[in-house]
Amino acid sequence: MRLSLVSTSSLPRPGARLAVRPARRQMGLRYGALRHGALCLSVVTMAAVLSGCFATPTETPVRAPVSDLPPMSDVEELDGGEVTPPITGTCGMEAVQHYVGQARTSVNRADLPALLRVLGPNSVATMDYRPERMNVHVDASDIVTQITCG
Repeated sequence: MRLSLVSTSSLPRPGARLAVRPARRQMGLRYGALRHGALCLSVVTMAAVLSGCFATPTETPVRAPVSDLPPMSDVEELDGGEVTPPITGTCGMEAVQHYVGQARTSVNRADLPALLRVLGPNSVATMDYRPERMNVHVDASDIVTQITCG
């Protein structure tokens, strides 16, 4: 293959970038054949990959009858069966849940603790858990959607 040097000006400056390209005469059929071969190879590869996506349905698996399953073990009682409430924090959120669904401006500030943050839909918040801090979540129209501790 014969190479020709091509410059953007008739007199290249020192350090000018020169593009190296094959001579146009020599590109002819060989270059087109390479492109055609690569195209055929990619089409064959895609066909092979996609053929695995369309599997033919087979028989449905046979399930064992319920009578063949092993018996369940006895249920154990844990600590006398007492149910404990979930840990909610110490911010007093239970007393202000009636504000959920109302406008943020209708919330009485006297009902809220000193450590408080209001979080909007795009608010940035730290992920540290502080049980004494109350979080008032509001939506885009400034309606209280959730009140939590943390």
